[in-house]
Amino acid sequence: METAETKTAVVVMEAGAPWPSYSRELAGRASSAVVESQPSSEGLDEFATRVVERVQRLDVRDVAVPIAIIAASARTDSPAMSARYRMARALLAAMAARGQGELLICAGEHVPEDARHGLLAFAGALCDGLAGSDVNVR
Repeated sequence: METAETKTAVVVMEAGAPWPSYSRELAGRASSAVVESQPSSEGLDEFATRVVERVQRLDVRDVAVPIAIIAASARTDSPAMSARYRMARALLAAMAARGQGELLICAGEHVPEDARHGLLAFAGALCDGLAGSDVNVR
Protein backbone atom coordinates (compact mmCIF):
# COMPACT_ATOMS: atom_id res chain seq x y z
CA MET A 1 0.00 0.00 0.00
CA GLU A 2 1.29 3.46 -0.87
CA THR A 3 1.99 5.97 1.83
CA ALA A 4 0.71 9.54 1.63
CA GLU A 5 4.28 10.72 1.08
CA THR A 6 4.40 8.97 -2.29
CA LYS A 7 1.39 10.81 -3.72
CA THR A 8 1.43 14.17 -5.43
CA ALA A 9 -1.19 16.15 -7.29
CA VAL A 10 -0.28 17.73 -10.62
CA VAL A 11 -1.71 21.06 -11.80
CA VAL A 12 -1.04 22.02 -15.41
CA MET A 13 -1.61 25.71 -16.15
CA GLU A 14 -1.79 26.69 -19.82
CA ALA A 15 -0.88 30.30 -20.63
CA GLY A 16 -3.96 32.48 -20.20
CA ALA A 17 -5.85 30.00 -18.03
CA PRO A 18 -7.04 31.20 -14.61
CA TRP A 19 -6.12 29.30 -11.47
CA PRO A 20 -8.64 26.41 -11.29
CA SER A 21 -11.42 26.78 -8.76
CA TYR A 22 -11.28 22.98 -8.49
CA SER A 23 -7.92 23.19 -6.73
CA ARG A 24 -9.68 22.44 -3.44
CA GLU A 25 -10.23 18.96 -4.91
CA LEU A 26 -6.54 18.35 -4.21
CA ALA A 27 -6.97 18.51 -0.44
CA GLY A 28 -6.64 15.13 1.19
CA ARG A 29 -5.85 13.32 -2.07
CA ALA A 30 -2.10 13.97 -2.07
CA SER A 31 0.54 15.13 0.35
CA SER A 32 2.14 17.51 -2.14
CA ALA A 33 1.46 19.24 -5.43
CA VAL A 34 3.45 20.01 -8.55
CA VAL A 35 2.43 22.99 -10.65
CA GLU A 36 3.61 23.25 -14.24
CA SER A 37 2.78 26.68 -15.63
CA GLN A 38 3.24 27.77 -19.24
CA PRO A 39 4.76 31.23 -19.60
CA SER A 40 3.38 33.21 -22.53
CA SER A 41 6.82 33.03 -24.18
CA GLU A 42 6.75 29.20 -24.32
CA GLY A 43 5.09 27.37 -27.20
CA LEU A 44 2.44 24.79 -26.45
CA ASP A 45 4.47 21.94 -27.95
CA GLU A 46 7.46 22.83 -25.78
CA PHE A 47 5.19 23.14 -22.75
CA ALA A 48 3.60 19.75 -23.43
CA THR A 49 7.04 18.16 -23.70
CA ARG A 50 8.04 19.68 -20.36
CA VAL A 51 4.87 18.41 -18.67
CA VAL A 52 5.24 14.90 -20.11
CA GLU A 53 8.87 14.79 -18.92
CA ARG A 54 7.80 15.91 -15.42
CA VAL A 55 5.19 13.15 -15.25
CA GLN A 56 7.81 10.62 -16.36
CA ARG A 57 10.24 11.83 -13.68
CA LEU A 58 7.53 11.40 -11.03
CA ASP A 59 6.96 7.86 -12.23
CA VAL A 60 10.68 7.04 -12.13
CA ARG A 61 10.76 8.28 -8.53
CA ASP A 62 7.78 5.98 -7.78
CA VAL A 63 5.48 8.91 -7.03
CA ALA A 64 1.77 8.30 -7.63
CA VAL A 65 -0.46 10.96 -9.18
CA PRO A 66 -3.93 10.35 -7.72
CA ILE A 67 -5.36 13.57 -9.10
CA ALA A 68 -4.39 16.07 -11.78
CA ILE A 69 -5.93 19.24 -13.13
CA ILE A 70 -5.41 20.71 -16.57
CA ALA A 71 -6.38 24.37 -16.50
CA ALA A 72 -7.01 24.96 -20.19
CA SER A 73 -6.90 28.19 -22.10
CA ALA A 74 -9.61 29.12 -24.60
CA ARG A 75 -7.50 27.82 -27.50
CA THR A 76 -9.11 24.99 -29.47
CA ASP A 77 -6.90 25.07 -32.56
CA SER A 78 -5.17 21.88 -33.67
CA PRO A 79 -1.75 22.62 -32.09
CA ALA A 80 -3.40 23.44 -28.74
CA MET A 81 -5.55 20.33 -28.76
CA SER A 82 -2.61 18.14 -29.79
CA ALA A 83 -0.41 19.48 -26.98
CA ARG A 84 -3.26 19.16 -24.47
CA TYR A 85 -3.86 15.58 -25.59
CA ARG A 86 -0.18 14.67 -25.07
CA MET A 87 -0.21 16.08 -21.53
CA ALA A 88 -3.50 14.40 -20.63
CA ARG A 89 -2.44 11.01 -22.02
CA ALA A 90 0.80 11.12 -20.01
CA LEU A 91 -1.13 11.90 -16.84
CA LEU A 92 -3.73 9.20 -17.51
CA ALA A 93 -1.02 6.62 -18.27
CA ALA A 94 0.67 7.40 -14.95
CA MET A 95 -2.65 7.00 -13.16
CA ALA A 96 -3.54 3.80 -15.00
CA ALA A 97 -0.18 2.29 -14.04
CA ARG A 98 -1.23 2.74 -10.39
CA GLY A 99 -4.75 1.49 -11.04
CA GLN A 100 -6.59 4.68 -10.16
CA GLY A 101 -6.72 8.44 -10.52
CA GLU A 102 -8.76 11.38 -11.66
CA LEU A 103 -8.04 14.02 -14.28
CA LEU A 104 -10.03 17.24 -14.14
CA ILE A 105 -10.19 19.45 -17.24
CA CYS A 106 -11.25 23.00 -16.47
CA ALA A 107 -11.36 26.42 -18.06
CA GLY A 108 -12.23 29.91 -16.96
CA GLU A 109 -15.85 30.94 -16.63
CA HIS A 110 -15.51 33.42 -19.51
CA VAL A 111 -14.29 30.87 -22.06
CA PRO A 112 -16.45 31.03 -25.21
CA GLU A 113 -19.10 28.37 -25.62
CA ASP A 114 -17.41 26.76 -28.63
CA ALA A 115 -14.25 26.30 -26.53
CA ARG A 116 -16.32 24.72 -23.74
CA HIS A 117 -17.84 22.28 -26.23
CA GLY A 118 -14.35 21.51 -27.52
CA LEU A 119 -13.14 20.75 -24.01
CA LEU A 120 -16.14 18.49 -23.35
CA ALA A 121 -15.43 16.59 -26.57
CA PHE A 122 -11.77 16.40 -25.53
CA ALA A 123 -12.73 14.93 -22.13
CA GLY A 124 -15.00 12.43 -23.85
CA ALA A 125 -12.22 11.34 -26.21
CA LEU A 126 -9.89 10.84 -23.25
CA CYS A 127 -12.45 8.51 -21.65
CA ASP A 128 -12.18 6.08 -24.57
CA GLY A 129 -10.20 3.13 -23.34
CA LEU A 130 -10.78 3.88 -19.65
CA ALA A 131 -13.91 1.74 -19.33
CA GLY A 132 -13.62 -0.73 -16.50
CA SER A 133 -10.74 1.12 -14.85
CA ASP A 134 -10.65 3.31 -11.77
CA VAL A 135 -9.22 6.21 -13.79
CA ASN A 136 -11.71 9.01 -14.42
CA VAL A 137 -11.87 12.19 -16.46
CA ARG A 138 -14.22 15.01 -15.61
